[in-house]
Amino acid sequence: MEFLLVIFEYYNIILKKRKIAPFLILILSIGIGFCVYFNTKRNIYSVKAEIFHSNILNVLGILLGFSISTLAILLSVENDKMKAAKKELLKDKNGNEIKLYKKKISLFESVSMELVHVIILQGLLLISNFVYPHFVDVVSNTGLMIYSINIFLMIYCMLLLINNILSLYFILTKKE
Repeated sequence: MEFLLVIFEYYNIILKKRKIAPFLILILSIGIGFCVYFNTKRNIYSVKAEIFHSNILNVLGILLGFSISTLAILLSVENDKMKAAKKELLKDKNGNEIKLYKKKISLFESVSMELVHVIILQGLLLISNFVYPHFVDVVSNTGLMIYSINIFLMIYCMLLLINNILSLYFILTKKE
């Protein structure tokens, strides 16, 4: 259950940094999930539900592999800019250093934590998508609700992943 600790730490850091982007991404993703649920034509969904489910598993597998590769790149890069990111402490809007468990957090640790958060979400989503068809008929109304939740979580993970990749990009291209 250590993954719950990572999720807690992620949101704790986000709140301390007072970053609004992850919350806007969450709200946008929830809105898209609601639109999918309420605007999907039931007769079309019932015919193509199995294809949708199969596509979700494929996309999640690819996303998870890409996310893990991105984390591997982040952890293996050893250049001057990455060393500077490891030394640069994270600060809130007021300029105060952000601490987690009384330990100061570096920019590198923050980006790593955000990426691990996305990997955990994608992994849990992939596991749940392997399991749920054994308990819920994919073609049913409940299946459509789960499909909409999948769309919401996938969009959320994709947007967070893009945010993390941009953070990594800005670390690597930072002017001195």
